[in-house]
Amino acid sequence: MKGTLEFDLLEEDAEFRMALDGGKYLAVLQDLDNVLRNMSKYESIETVDVMKVRGMIQEFLEEYGLTLWT
Repeated sequence: MKGTLEFDLLEEDAEFRMALDGGKYLAVLQDLDNVLRNMSKYESIETVDVMKVRGMIQEFLEEYGLTLWT
């Protein structure tokens, strides 16, 4: 089975980037999930500082060369 996506790069550059980087965004979510799981399992942390989580998301995005907002 094959699938083809077509984009008009002049008008749909942001959509093209999202499709191209989908795997990287998945990796960011997996990294974040692993960190939160480890915090709850090994550090017995039941609540998390929202700003700390936002900071972690930004760090992971930067590691993969991504931005959340285009």
